[in-house]
Amino acid sequence: MDSEAAQKRLIVELANLRAEKSARQEFLEKYNLAAETADLSLAFYVDLAQSLFTRAPSASSLERLRQLLLPAGALDRLGIDWRRRRFSYRAHTRLQGAFYYLLENSDLAKRCGNAACAKPYFFSKRRNARYCSDECFAAAQRAAKREWWEEHGEEWRRNR
Repeated sequence: MDSEAAQKRLIVELANLRAEKSARQEFLEKYNLAAETADLSLAFYVDLAQSLFTRAPSASSLERLRQLLLPAGALDRLGIDWRRRRFSYRAHTRLQGAFYYLLENSDLAKRCGNAACAKPYFFSKRRNARYCSDECFAAAQRAAKREWWEEHGEEWRRNR
């Protein structure tokens, strides 16, 4: 199966996938996912990924994830990792591996706080990160300063 870095790349690109048909076709070809997405539309997987990147995904999103990772009769995918005292999971498809990576790293899965961000879904290095990049942070900081000046600027200039 794919490395963690490849799973991370796949799930981030999936969540940030644009609606244009050409972008979706390019994504399917890049990751060779046409066969995996034959039973469900790519839009289903995009929607699921985006909903799981939120801080509190809905119960229906979690149920859809459970069905994807553990379809009926899929107990062969579960194992026991005795040293780490937990269950292990063996993905059978690239999408399952990517969604399992998202599950394992859900505390670092974020949506950028910059509403104008072109690729708002990302994995942060810290749990309390709010922005995907320094550029988005700077844009948010400029917006906050602009709001402050609009609210308090006149009074500040008068007192000066």
